[in-house]
Amino acid sequence: MPELFIVLRRDIPGLDPSVTGRMLSEREPLLARLARKLNVVPLMEFASQDPAEGAALLAEMGVDPTEIELPEEAWFSSHQGLETVQVLSEYLQTHPATMPDTDRILEELAEWEKVLSRAVEEKIPWHLAVDY
Repeated sequence: MPELFIVLRRDIPGLDPSVTGRMLSEREPLLARLARKLNVVPLMEFASQDPAEGAALLAEMGVDPTEIELPEEAWFSSHQGLETVQVLSEYLQTHPATMPDTDRILEELAEWEKVLSRAVEEKIPWHLAVDY
């Protein structure tokens, strides 16, 4: 099962940004629909990756990476990511029957909120990545 994770543009001393995103990945279609309903950016719209990593993944899949133009790695406002995480979390806390596994989703969102809050404080951009 793919897992979503946070990539910060630079390290923050004393902060480990490697928080889990398994349930966020599993419930991503439902979370994306909910984010749109709540007028925030869906998490997957923050997705990006280093082109070299993308090329390596394509090569592993048997695709010639030189035949595909990969986009540059994009960075996003940590404030905007934090807003999405907080709005989703607040809604799910008050409407837990919205989707399955709400408790586990809320646990992951709380961890993401901690990392993105620090990124906002430090003014560090971020993006979401997917580990297949």
